[in-house]
Amino acid sequence: MLALVRRADGLFEYIPEAALMLFLRIVSAHVFWASGRSKIMDGTWFSLRPEIIDQFRDDFHTPYPALFAPLAATMEHVLPILLVLGL
Repeated sequence: MLALVRRADGLFEYIPEAALMLFLRIVSAHVFWASGRSKIMDGTWFSLRPEIIDQFRDDFHTPYPALFAPLAATMEHVLPILLVLGL
């Protein structure tokens, strides 16, 4: 078993560290992107589903749900792109 772990560790030496970091950034960004897409109506580019504003008001108790729901959806689409770019 230990020999298998050492062999796998040796194989990882051939993968550049930048490629591994890019992979981790993409996987992390996907979580936020999927959350943002869940707030958008199917078949539209950026129309919020009506129940999202209700969710922000009733479940999250946000003071201005009509302002913060689109802002949250926008950030969940913009920030994953910046994350993948390494910013």
